[in-house]
Amino acid sequence: MKLSLFFLCLCIFIPNTLLAKTTVDICDRGKIGEIIAEKTESTSCSEVPLQEMRELTELDLSYSHIDVITTNAFLGLVQLKTLLLNNNNFSQIPEEVFRELENLEVLNLSRNPISMIPAEAFRGLKSLEKLSLSKVQISDIPTDFFRGLTELTELSLSFNQIKAIPENTFLGLVNLRRLELQENQIGMIPDNLFYGLSKLEELHLGYNQLKEIPTFAIQGLSNLRRLGLIENEFGTIPDKAFVGLSRLEHLNVSASELNTISADSFQGLKNLKDLALYYNSLTFMPDNVFAELTNLQILSLTHNPIESFSFSRTGLKPGVQVYGAVDSD
Repeated sequence: MKLSLFFLCLCIFIPNTLLAKTTVDICDRGKIGEIIAEKTESTSCSEVPLQEMRELTELDLSYSHIDVITTNAFLGLVQLKTLLLNNNNFSQIPEEVFRELENLEVLNLSRNPISMIPAEAFRGLKSLEKLSLSKVQISDIPTDFFRGLTELTELSLSFNQIKAIPENTFLGLVNLRRLELQENQIGMIPDNLFYGLSKLEELHLGYNQLKEIPTFAIQGLSNLRRLGLIENEFGTIPDKAFVGLSRLEHLNVSASELNTISADSFQGLKNLKDLALYYNSLTFMPDNVFAELTNLQILSLTHNPIESFSFSRTGLKPGVQVYGAVDSD
C-alpha cells in the first residue's frame, strides 16, 4: 500500500514534457522548418510545439527562397487547409511529401522551376479544391496524375511546355469548374479529354497550337459559361462548332488565323453575350450567321479586313454593341 502511494505521488510531480512528447525538432526540414517555427511562435526549430503544428490551417511559404523540399517537410500539419509554395526556387517535389495533408483545400506550386512532378505526388489529397501548377516548366502529364482529386474545383496548368495531354487525364474530376490550359504548346485535344466534366464553367485553351476547334471534345460541357480559344491556328470555324454549349456566355476566338466562318458556326449559342473575333483575316460574314445569338450584347470584330457588314443581313439583333465594323445598311 505504501509503495503504491509512493508511485502515485511521484507521478503528480513528473513534468508533462516527460510524460508525453510535446515538442518536435524540425530543423532538418530546412527553410520550411524555420518558417513553421516562426508561424508557431517557437524560439527555435529544434523545439516546436507539436500541438501548435497540428492546429496550423494556413501556411504561406511563397517568395521564401526555398530551394529544396524534404520528404518530411509537412509532417504533422494534419489540419492544414491552405499551402502556398508559389514563387520559390525548388525544382523537385518528393513523391509522398503531401501524404498527411488530407484536409488540404488549396495548393499553389506555381512559378517554380519544376520540370517533372512524380505521378503519385497528389495521392491522398482528398479534400483539395484548388491546385495551381502554372509556370512550373512541366511538359508531360501522367495519365493518372489527378486521380482521386474528386473535390477539385479549379486546376491551372497554364504557361508550361505541355504538348499533349493523355485522354483520361481529367477523368473523375467531377466537381471541376475552372480549367486553365492556356499558354502551352498543345496541338490536339483528344475527343474524350473532358469526358465527365459536367460542372465545368470555364475552359481556357488560348495561346496554343490547335489546328481545329475541338468540337467533339467540348460538346458534352453543357454547363460551360466561358470558352477561351484565342491565338490558335484554326483558319476557320466549321458548322455547329459549339453544339451542346447552350449555356455559353463568353467566347473568344480572336487572333486564330480565321479567314472564313460558316452560317451555322454559332448554332445553338442562344445564351452567348460576348463574342470576340478580333485580329483575324475575315473579309465576309455569311447571311444570318448571328441570327441565333438572341442574347448577344458585344461583338468584337476589330482588326479584320471586312469589306461590308450588314447588321440585318447577318441577323444581329438591335442593341448589340459592335466593335470594328459599321452597319452598311
